[in-house]
Amino acid sequence: MLTVNRTGAIALAVYKPDAQLLAEQIRSIAAQTLEHWLCHIGIDGSDSLANELVGKLIRGDDRFVLHSYPENVGIYRNFERLVEEISPDAPWFALSDQDDSWDVDKLERMVAALDEDGIMAVIGQARLVDREGGRLGMTNRRNVPLPALLMDNQVTGSLALFRREVLDLALPFPPPTPAAYHDHWLGVVAAGSGRISFLSEDVQDYVQHGANALGEENRRDPGTRLRALAGSSRNPLHMLDRLAVERWGWRQTMAVTLAGRLQEDAAASREIAPFLMPGRPGLLRVVARSLARREVGAQRTLAIWVGSLWASLRPSRLTHEMTVVG
Repeated sequence: MLTVNRTGAIALAVYKPDAQLLAEQIRSIAAQTLEHWLCHIGIDGSDSLANELVGKLIRGDDRFVLHSYPENVGIYRNFERLVEEISPDAPWFALSDQDDSWDVDKLERMVAALDEDGIMAVIGQARLVDREGGRLGMTNRRNVPLPALLMDNQVTGSLALFRREVLDLALPFPPPTPAAYHDHWLGVVAAGSGRISFLSEDVQDYVQHGANALGEENRRDPGTRLRALAGSSRNPLHMLDRLAVERWGWRQTMAVTLAGRLQEDAAASREIAPFLMPGRPGLLRVVARSLARREVGAQRTLAIWVGSLWASLRPSRLTHEMTVVG
């Protein structure tokens, strides 16, 4: 059972922040009705301006701890080293972006929802807004089986709160591909070690702007996604390589890592078994089932299945490319 008066943790990653948006985010965290937490703020790479800004924003509030990391490692590794700062005694931890705004009772509501046997993470919804606060829509994060979660992430870090035990399985993070995200990995670990509770109500503003590290991806049209996949090349073989290394490779990496850290007889081990090897019939059945149940979109399932088939045909080259990326 969780108790609200035990100190939880927040990990807030910072990189070249917008001063106005970061100030609002820190203000919204400081104003939380649940007051027992320690917020670790990690600046990704040497940045004197960011250090000065954050120092001013948190001055006088010892619940905030600033970590100025000299090496720029990117959002995935920055969150990894931030959650490593979290005390083993913390009953829960939350992730924070640098440019959103939390509802004043966000933590109070989400910690209460976490207090149920078997729940390893709670995911809220958010109001999509522009930087002036204008409404653009709502998120629609939903509960899906573990195989579908592997294929299509439903766990947005800024909307998530986890039990501290998730880190016992999640750390160290697996080697990333360019399609790797810290929240996707933490969500898969939470689902593999218990259950995830998805709330229907919103808990914050999710600011959409040009400098978002990801933003609300489902707002991107298919043409935009295809151009991002192709990069500077229009060579079909290059696009297939990227599908195999990035889209499929990241799913396989998560599955292999989690399987190695779970007990062999765990139900989750059986669920993720089709993702351990590319191009197998078991994976095709999982992909087809997830598509039929509308748990994963057609574009995503097709990309993962094609990437898997291509990886099974060219394993030596793709293994080398994943090693270089990681």
